[in-house]
Amino acid sequence: MKPALANTALVLVSVLFSLFAIEFALRFAGYEPLKVMAAGKDLVLRRSEHPDIGYELIPGAEGLAFKTDVKVNSLGFRSPEPDQSDDARRVLFLGDSITFGSELPAGTTWPELLAIRLESRDPRFDVQNLALSGYDVVQELAVLEHRGLTLSPELVVIGLCLNDVGVVSANLEYLERADAWAKSSLAGSRVGQFLLTSTDRLLGRRFEAEANEPDVFAARYAGQISTIGEDEMRLRGLMREVPDGLPSAWYGDADRIGRLRFVFERLSALRDQYGFRLQLVVFPLHETAADGTYPHKVAHAIVSLEAERVRIPVLDLSGPFQREGLIELRNDPDDPVHPSPRGHEVAAENVWEWWLKLRFI
Repeated sequence: MKPALANTALVLVSVLFSLFAIEFALRFAGYEPLKVMAAGKDLVLRRSEHPDIGYELIPGAEGLAFKTDVKVNSLGFRSPEPDQSDDARRVLFLGDSITFGSELPAGTTWPELLAIRLESRDPRFDVQNLALSGYDVVQELAVLEHRGLTLSPELVVIGLCLNDVGVVSANLEYLERADAWAKSSLAGSRVGQFLLTSTDRLLGRRFEAEANEPDVFAARYAGQISTIGEDEMRLRGLMREVPDGLPSAWYGDADRIGRLRFVFERLSALRDQYGFRLQLVVFPLHETAADGTYPHKVAHAIVSLEAERVRIPVLDLSGPFQREGLIELRNDPDDPVHPSPRGHEVAAENVWEWWLKLRFI
């Protein structure tokens, strides 16, 4: 027994020594991921009192979040302070990380570029960006209902990414876990922080996978899914044509299209009730198939069909982006979702030309 105990003790001492050595090395290298995170999203995000919004920016907050410097105005948006004059012409942008401007410095997003053009035409224009990274179509609708309508908008523009019909954000769950980290006994140790943050990445991926399971998705959004009729031959035909691979595959699911329809129907009802103009701008993903074609064109066709069904004008940016080069317009070579500053310029240029044709300006 004594040799066995001695061997066990030696192993324990070796493990402890190794942990102390790793801890010292991590501290010497300045490794402190929780400190980095504490200076990020949990300083600019909070839980929303509206369940359908989930989370929102903290009014007046500033910090490094979503790989950029974020400055939040008094309304809780990444925008300049609103014009409070009675004759202000309010333009609101809804959307996810693309419209919000994740990874991009202030002044380079398509809403900001359009704001410059609008204000040069009429200084009464006031542009407010209500978008936030991770928002899906239900959250975008809820933000307009609970916050945007109080601003009496003249125009509401939705920047839609194809993945907005799914659940791709764990930001609310992140806030809850960040609070738990701060209280954890492991938080003071760099090895402990490594374990906590590694666990977080696994939990985030698991949350996204589980939330998009068909049964989970249908149960979670019960009451927010409109019916897709079996006799809607054109739509059903398109749904059968979507290729494998996300996010296109989501457009073959009646529940996800029903949820998109629910949002578009509600948006059009609010437009008719409050008298603002409503527009949809659809962003492509920055990827091509093996033969060089764009693989998500059927998903774009479904979005346009659903929007036009309730008289929402649509500007599809897949054409302009393909002409410029989808891969070339990536902000990150490994990221097929977010456009570069040049991509935002292309978006702004095409929206502006569209507005001129529609005689909005």
